[in-house]
Amino acid sequence: MTSFLSGKKDPLEEQTKYAEVKIGAYVAAHNEAFLKLDHLTEVLKDIFPDSEIAQGITLKRTKGKGIVINVLGKEHQEVLTAKLKK
Repeated sequence: MTSFLSGKKDPLEEQTKYAEVKIGAYVAAHNEAFLKLDHLTEVLKDIFPDSEIAQGITLKRTKGKGIVINVLGKEHQEVLTAKLKK
């Protein structure tokens, strides 16, 4: 709550979001099923118990699909559109 009011971003939260986006990109790039994310996040938490980033990952199939479609997909669409306009 205090980081929201002060306008400062929590570095741990930012790193966790970055990790979730990278994992989503990996799943999309390798044509993996989003269902695998339900198990993968628990495996990462088990493998890296001392990592606050791994413990903070809440990426499951629904959120992973949303990241791929709404974040990565839109970004790639904008890049492709810009290239085609040149």
